[in-house]
Amino acid sequence: MARLQLFGDSNRQLWRVSASLVLWTGLLLSIVSHPWVIQMFIDPLALGLSHVVAVLLQLLGSEIARAGVTIESAAFSMEINHKCTAIYQVAVYSAGVFASRTGLRNKAVGFFWGVCVISMANVVRIVGIFYVGVYAPRLIPFFHNVLGEALMILLVLITWSLWAKRISGAVPGGSFQAL
Repeated sequence: MARLQLFGDSNRQLWRVSASLVLWTGLLLSIVSHPWVIQMFIDPLALGLSHVVAVLLQLLGSEIARAGVTIESAAFSMEINHKCTAIYQVAVYSAGVFASRTGLRNKAVGFFWGVCVISMANVVRIVGIFYVGVYAPRLIPFFHNVLGEALMILLVLITWSLWAKRISGAVPGGSFQAL
């Protein structure tokens, strides 16, 4: 009768990659959560994001005004803070990329495209929340805190999975090891 081997040869690589994922996630989330990093890098990112969202809303025909990170219309006002930048989702996605056992070039490409995909989706999320606020303000808590977060988490998982699937065939000898 075979017994369960938690640390046997067949599971050793899985444990190694899993431990790497946990360490990368902890490291990256600790960095992006540090007050100095938020003040020096993420708050300016939120300001830039508010500008991009404001321009997009104006292109879509909304009459809005922007003051710093605040975007307001006659019907609704929203503030884009550091938590709205998708930096935490990017950190978790990046941890998955960095923990994967593949070459530096594959990791760099995965990081770049993942950041682009997550960032663009985040802009769409914020624009959507703005319109929910204008037309159905009672639904803001659900769209902002539940649906928006769930979709962003799902996007991180799908983006990482697509990247991992794409490079698994590109690594000679099948040496790519994902979770």
